Amino acid sequence: MRFLWKTCVVLFGSFITSIGIILFVTTGHGVDPISVLLQGLENYTPFRFGTLSQLFNAIVLFVVFLLDRSKIYWGSLLNALSVGYFINRLIVLPIFSFSGVETYFFSIVGVFLLGMGLGVYLSANFGVGALEGLMIYLSDKWGISIKFVRIGLDAMLVISGFLLGGTVGLGTLVGVLLIGPTIEWTLTLINVFKGKIKFS
Repeated sequence: MRFLWKTCVVLFGSFITSIGIILFVTTGHGVDPISVLLQGLENYTPFRFGTLSQLFNAIVLFVVFLLDRSKIYWGSLLNALSVGYFINRLIVLPIFSFSGVETYFFSIVGVFLLGMGLGVYLSANFGVGALEGLMIYLSDKWGISIKFVRIGLDAMLVISGFLLGGTVGLGTLVGVLLIGPTIEWTLTLINVFKGKIKFS
């Protein structure tokens, strides 16, 4: 029963995350660091955005597995594949077509949904995400604060994606500043209800 519950939490968090990413991408004001790279790769590969997300996560997850498999569980693989699946299925829907001033509003909404989705997924304690796993490993290995490792990884993703033709804009900056705090806020809120809702 606990396995099934954790699986549902991971899928729900992945679904929210995918909505946030889609809003980032479709509003056109810049995307989160990983999506900058994926957009750039879209220009040089035949794969769809969601499929590239799955490939990226799977490759990074495999590297993390080789470096420190103790952090990889079923939820890690499930999240890595389900986010890209949801993106491919949902991004084509007409409800994600925006124009004018509303694009700024939904871009900000995308930031918060992305952070909330990651927070929900992490609350399941069912394995770390691909980039999160790499971030934690490098932080432990080099003795550097997690936030600085994440900034460095994000910077590499943004620069690489921008050089490949990915979109960098206001949304990218807002995402870098607010996604982390939103994850923290979501986890804190979930912990408040942890006596009633058991994630671990």
